[in-house]
Amino acid sequence: MSEKMKALWYRYGGWFLLGLPLAVMVIGLAAGQAHRTYAKVPRTEAPLPAESEVTFDLETNRAYTAEDGVVVIPAANQPGKSQSNPVEHLPDPSQVWENTTALSTESYTLPEDAALPDGSMGILTIPKLNLSAPVYETEEGGEMESMTKGIAHFAVSSAWEGNVALCSHNVAPAGAVAYFRDIHQLEKGDTLSYKTALGEREYKVTEIKEISEDDWSALARTEDNRITLITCITGKPNLRLMVQAMEG
Repeated sequence: MSEKMKALWYRYGGWFLLGLPLAVMVIGLAAGQAHRTYAKVPRTEAPLPAESEVTFDLETNRAYTAEDGVVVIPAANQPGKSQSNPVEHLPDPSQVWENTTALSTESYTLPEDAALPDGSMGILTIPKLNLSAPVYETEEGGEMESMTKGIAHFAVSSAWEGNVALCSHNVAPAGAVAYFRDIHQLEKGDTLSYKTALGEREYKVTEIKEISEDDWSALARTEDNRITLITCITGKPNLRLMVQAMEG
């Protein structure tokens, strides 16, 4: 084996020694050319990252292309920490939640908690008007359908604690009853009662007034217990009659 290796070396060794420097020279020339080409590529320095800022403003978060060449993102001043500006102050809750009411469970009752065994959610009784009628829950915006069965409960209002808001027709369409036909006869101090699975309460009328058809402020949640009755007004299609009674 050694004799064969010697023979090969004697035959080709000279060429190997001659070609090795040439190979090193070619590799060096290629590396130099690559370096010069890379140096000519434009370099674009990107702004410091701001992790807490999200924007699609291309002036702020630029979209880089191949024409920008090598995009260099500088290191953060303190590794692991965002370079965005800190929040200097938190918003004032009184400004964010203007004109809102408390959502306390103590002043709001879900319909299922007040429902009676017959499927209704309460019974409204107004002695002065000889009225005693069942109240039915509605899907939000579905009061008209519930008024064909009885008095309708506004789904946005409480079913027992707080403000219980009800509505009915003052003039009955086909298939319905005008339970609130005579509530305009009520006066301050008149009494009414409301019974649910959670008990029965007595209320006294405290306010009677006409409101705009799109005024829903009377349905707002309250800390006190009250009943709010709303119906249409004959000859005044843009107005509603609102009667409120407070517990006691």
